[in-house]
Amino acid sequence: MLVGTTYGAFEWGLFEFIVIFDLVLYFSSFVSHCLKLSSIDTRVSKFETSITDSNKRLLELEESRNVDSEMGDELKSTVMAMETQLTAERCSTTKLESEISALRKESLRLTEEALDLQSRSIRDYLMFLNVDECNTLDERRNEDCIEKI
Repeated sequence: MLVGTTYGAFEWGLFEFIVIFDLVLYFSSFVSHCLKLSSIDTRVSKFETSITDSNKRLLELEESRNVDSEMGDELKSTVMAMETQLTAERCSTTKLESEISALRKESLRLTEEALDLQSRSIRDYLMFLNVDECNTLDERRNEDCIEKI
């Protein structure tokens, strides 16, 4: 069209239609972009929620790990204390075993000594009846006890 040309009603209506159609297309495109942005916003929101949940779980896991670590430290110190006590008990047991061994030896020695004393006592108090005794020391030295009995 030429500049300075007047437009008729039809042309002007066509121009308005084209402008309105372009506006409708632009608005439709805008709405489409808004829907896409809404979809993107929804996905971003879900992603942020997922990240928040993951962060919470990670914090819980870290706290649990710290508790486990503290319990492990407590268990280590308890085990070390028990090992120290076990070593002391082993030493005590070894001492007691050696003392028991010494007491058994002493008991055996005392039993043998008591038996010896009892045997001597019985021998000293044996009395043989109707056996003639020797009157002199020489007779006692030459005496044959088996023959006399």
